[in-house]
Amino acid sequence: MEKTINTNFKDFISGYSIEVIPRSASKVESFRDILPKNTRVYIAHLEKIDITAMVATAKRLKDEGFTVMPHISARMIKNQAMLNDWIAMYQNEAGVDEALLLAGGSKKPAGEFDSSIQLIESGLFDKAGFKRLHIAGHPEGSKDIDPGGGIKNVTEALSWKQEFSKRTDASMAIATQFCFDAEVVKKWTDNIKENGIDIPIHIGIAGPAKLQTLLKFSVECGIGASMKVLTKRKYDELLEICELNVDKFVKEILCAEKASHFILPDEFVDYTPNNVFKLIEIAEFKIPVETSQSVKEEADRYNARILYKILHEISPFLANDPMLWTSIILLNDSFREYTVQRWGLKKEDTIEENRSSQAVMRRIFYEGSGTNTKRNSAARLWWTCELAYSKTDGFKFVDHLFSNNDLTIGLIERNWATNREYIRTILVVTFYLKMDTQSTRDMFKKMSATLSVKVVELLGYIDFLRILEEIGYILDNKDEIIEELHRFDEDPTISRSNKIELLNWDGEYICTFEQSIELIKRGELTSRGFRFNNIEFVPSKIATGDYCCLGDFGDKLIVDL
Repeated sequence: MEKTINTNFKDFISGYSIEVIPRSASKVESFRDILPKNTRVYIAHLEKIDITAMVATAKRLKDEGFTVMPHISARMIKNQAMLNDWIAMYQNEAGVDEALLLAGGSKKPAGEFDSSIQLIESGLFDKAGFKRLHIAGHPEGSKDIDPGGGIKNVTEALSWKQEFSKRTDASMAIATQFCFDAEVVKKWTDNIKENGIDIPIHIGIAGPAKLQTLLKFSVECGIGASMKVLTKRKYDELLEICELNVDKFVKEILCAEKASHFILPDEFVDYTPNNVFKLIEIAEFKIPVETSQSVKEEADRYNARILYKILHEISPFLANDPMLWTSIILLNDSFREYTVQRWGLKKEDTIEENRSSQAVMRRIFYEGSGTNTKRNSAARLWWTCELAYSKTDGFKFVDHLFSNNDLTIGLIERNWATNREYIRTILVVTFYLKMDTQSTRDMFKKMSATLSVKVVELLGYIDFLRILEEIGYILDNKDEIIEELHRFDEDPTISRSNKIELLNWDGEYICTFEQSIELIKRGELTSRGFRFNNIEFVPSKIATGDYCCLGDFGDKLIVDL
């Protein structure tokens, strides 16, 4: 059986190609040292890359003995004369006679070309005697070609290219976007065969890269469906195992005197970023040896400092990844023991005797969504620091937050925990007014009743202070409180109207930040998870359905519809 698998895989990758961009290619001293001679190397042409850099890279690879196939994107080309110049440059300077023809990812064409079909119809590639032309395949469809979803227009375009392949002297093949879900690819290939398309297919597979890198390129390439398989499959498998065998999990993994024998799946461990490995290897966390609340809070404060000092630079996107926090809990002995003791997960007899089952799902994994994710034992500590740490005052308000369990729950684990300015306003006000537990509870009740009829996402420090005064709180030192609140921000003068675009998983434009404000006002967009200065991402809703914010890539906010 092993031999069959290996043989099949060898056949599958036979004659493989790779893809580079000029910038990454320049960092490789010699491609001869890492690739077999005559390997086909695609050169991706991103918008900001000049044609001269593309040609220079093509020449270098050609000189090193490789088959070179540059991307030629229709929407980057102004007119036929420009296309003719590019073809001539590739031919004359780099000896290129192959090309991958694409529409390109630009939202607006630079000129008269909008699709790869138009490039083909120009006749310039046949005229130049190109020996091989590849075209794009979209197993998950393309929103550019089929805005309403599905693969109807994509399939019709392939059918046209099928007919062209019979008229051209150039060999043709379909090169697909990289995918992670084999079932998606299989269904797509079956479909195009049923439509009479028999052009050879080259399946795209992602090369070795960090998960964050793969996420970024996956969003840009529009492969949302299969990307979810990559990010969730192993985690879901582990979660399912633990749900079905929670009693065994608690006894053998969590409560073992030394649980280092427990090994996570390779994919799980390999994903964990380097700085987390550092944490796993060297960090020693405080374990609450008593069950009193004060001892538990002391451990929280101590451990939060360790965690945040090591991981303070991770992005909010990564901080919403359950794999990260579950890895820390399961791979670090002292943090695992802290979690067991802090949340009463230790089991002596049967699972029915306590709430270990629920607690394990909540504190080690991610039970529920949205703010509930911050109940995870590790995520809770990091997010508390992320929301309450001040560049000027350090951990002062983190300590204040952990000193009052009702305050922690009310700010970190409840509905309004997605607005940093709300959290920080309540933090500072309760600190200055020296509120006890009951006073804190009363404040939350009054604020909840008031905020339930407001668009909380649009409110800032001053708005929340005004509301507090309206519901009866006397803020004699209001100016001092405002000054304290502004010290949280690196630059409090930054406007909320950041020029950020909202895109979906597939890279489809949704709206700008300013437009989203208007949608919120009309009730068409609920952005409970949005933050645009110090961006935070949690599940939210957009117009027609649920979505989850995935990451901040420069000036783009990516959401999963």
